[in-house]
Amino acid sequence: MSITITKRQTNVHQGTEGPTHDPYGFTEYLMTTEYSNGVTVDIKVHYGLANYFSVNSAEVVLDDNQQEGVHQWAANHAAWITKSQDRKRSRCSCGSKRIAGRTGYPGEYLYICKDCGETVHCDFDFSSVV
Repeated sequence: MSITITKRQTNVHQGTEGPTHDPYGFTEYLMTTEYSNGVTVDIKVHYGLANYFSVNSAEVVLDDNQQEGVHQWAANHAAWITKSQDRKRSRCSCGSKRIAGRTGYPGEYLYICKDCGETVHCDFDFSSVV
């Protein structure tokens, strides 16, 4: 019996950390993979004031060379997310490719189908409202 991936999800979160008078920016990648045998693996990569890497909430200690490799891996995943989101934005469920961008509430950008009016995708920029 072969084990296959049943679900894969990647989230990117950006924000600030540290003291309020001197905040630092951070980027955090959370990759969740579920397998057909019921096993779920959560990998978190955090870059900011502190850099760390964890698998299923257990911190993994990395040397400088390994940290660089993980950083490159996370950057590649971020590029994959961007391509995936671009594909989502390019076609409506009605089949139309006529998509228009519109601003919504502060920090919100909507992609709306010109043919049926359905919201195809939404981007949200937390930094514009925080």
